[in-house]
Amino acid sequence: MHPQIPSLLPNRPLRGHLPSRDQRRARLLDKASQLRRQARNGSDLWLAEQYEIAAALV
Repeated sequence: MHPQIPSLLPNRPLRGHLPSRDQRRARLLDKASQLRRQARNGSDLWLAEQYEIAAALV
């Protein structure tokens, strides 16, 4: 396949290299708290809330 033509299948990490749920949740909550600290407007706060919701669903 030509290197500039994207594959139809997404590149997925090998099964053993997937982060655990706890790791994913922690990463999402870290990002949410970072966004809250650096928030400049309402849309930044909204995005932080979306990360928190995603963490709750993991």
